[in-house]
Amino acid sequence: MSTDNRIAGLMQGANELWNGGSLGINIEGQNMEVGVWDGARVLQTHEALIGRVVAGEAPVSSGDPDDDDHATHVTGTIVANGPDNNAIGIAPQATAKFYNFSNDTSEMTSEASNGMLISNHSYGIPAANVNRVFLGRYGTEAAAVDNITFNAPYYLPVLSAGNSRNTGINTMDNGYDLLTGDKLSKNALIVGAAVGNPNYTGPISVPMSSFSSWGPADDGRVKPDITTKGVNMYSSYYNLGNSGYATISGTSMSAPAVSGGLILLQQYYNSLNSQYMKSATVKGLALHTVKEAGSADGPDYQFGWGLLDTEAAALAIQDDGNTSSIEELSLANSATYTKSTFSVTGGNKLTISISWTDFRSLQPFPNSDISTEDPTRPAITNDLDLVVTDGSGNTYYPWSLDPASPAAAATNIAPNNVDNYEKIEIDNASGTYTITVTHKGNLFFAPQAFSLIITGADPATFSNKEDQLDNFSIFPNPATEHFTVAFNNQLSGDKINVDIYDVLGQEVMSRSFDNNGIFEQRISTADLNSGIYLVRVGNGITASTRKLIVR
Repeated sequence: MSTDNRIAGLMQGANELWNGGSLGINIEGQNMEVGVWDGARVLQTHEALIGRVVAGEAPVSSGDPDDDDHATHVTGTIVANGPDNNAIGIAPQATAKFYNFSNDTSEMTSEASNGMLISNHSYGIPAANVNRVFLGRYGTEAAAVDNITFNAPYYLPVLSAGNSRNTGINTMDNGYDLLTGDKLSKNALIVGAAVGNPNYTGPISVPMSSFSSWGPADDGRVKPDITTKGVNMYSSYYNLGNSGYATISGTSMSAPAVSGGLILLQQYYNSLNSQYMKSATVKGLALHTVKEAGSADGPDYQFGWGLLDTEAAALAIQDDGNTSSIEELSLANSATYTKSTFSVTGGNKLTISISWTDFRSLQPFPNSDISTEDPTRPAITNDLDLVVTDGSGNTYYPWSLDPASPAAAATNIAPNNVDNYEKIEIDNASGTYTITVTHKGNLFFAPQAFSLIITGADPATFSNKEDQLDNFSIFPNPATEHFTVAFNNQLSGDKINVDIYDVLGQEVMSRSFDNNGIFEQRISTADLNSGIYLVRVGNGITASTRKLIVR
């Protein structure tokens, strides 16, 4: 059994992104920062952390030395880079900014608005500490996280699933239905813990830990989302001094391993595209490229979608536009998105997925409700639907799980009505395929942004529709009080979307206009500070981007 952080990096292939790795890209977290909310202080003078950990607030002891140890151990799993190579972090050149979790909601909101991309949260309410009716239920804690993330579309919190299995809690559900509080968030990434094994040979080669809390969410959503090594993690330790290390197990240890992998993916994507991925994209990419885990194909309520594979996700970024496609799109009310036909030969596995940051549930269950147990009312607000058809007219649907039979294998025979991540996998694919994305009901705050990821297609069969707008112009530029967007090409669809991003890649303005032919719209700069922006204009399929200077 492996006992160090280094094995966690090998297990997810993060080391292949590092200097000397097989990808040859030298991505180790340089100039990247991860937020860490935890119970107490991080030992900033530790040899593996010195100079790369900053306090977001004045460090305060909780009075329990174990809390300091926990925070330091978690942080080391993300960024440690000291003389003990067995304790190396997943992103060994990144920095960490730590906070006490007592004011996490307001601090997360502030950091997200300032451009934070990834934060780690290895804490929560044990299942033993809540009324059983709260287990698996979408409540106000989950809604609070979804509210933060919906308003900050580049910010992704990573949360530990909890360690409540085999503790005598809710035994009638045979190990299932143990998630609490914010672990039921739709938009955060919830992480389970497996035993470490760097030599993956198939699903059974990486056993589940004995403690990791299992789902489902009561409405049937896949929770936890993803799993990685969390057993016997060897990392920096507060109360053993500046050169002290210790071995701990828990989902508190697997979550930071995922946080480290995700910040590497953001760094790599930015190095190639000069912008960061939205949180729905990086989350979707992680879930899209997992290694299969569990006893059956598809997701389950134990491992989630599978085991984090940072190397495979990085390869999808590297091959974007060739054998893979990563697109950030939007869907207007009553609209349908259709992906131009692409081809697959040679019996490859074709994988298509969509991911979106959903508005919080309109009806979260209040903590005062102690009678509603296992409610199946969906937490989803904007429900998108992914369907793939082949050249022969066959239809493929995304994976779904049944909370009434939590141990049952996933099925893919009908639309998914609960998850804000949908994934279709076609083994031995051959021929041509078309992707269709629609939605149910009315979309709140339309258009709904979503990310579409495809892997396994033939090289260069994707249509590259960027920068195909005729005579797209912005004037005046620089702008002071307003600017006008104009182009001659008539796009299909009812709506034209104008999205504006700052230099950090964060969306600061979004407008949707009726498509009435030749396009010319005047937009006020009153809500924009002086600076440089990117203006993206499109209909969800075709788009172009131009630089705008505001004075």
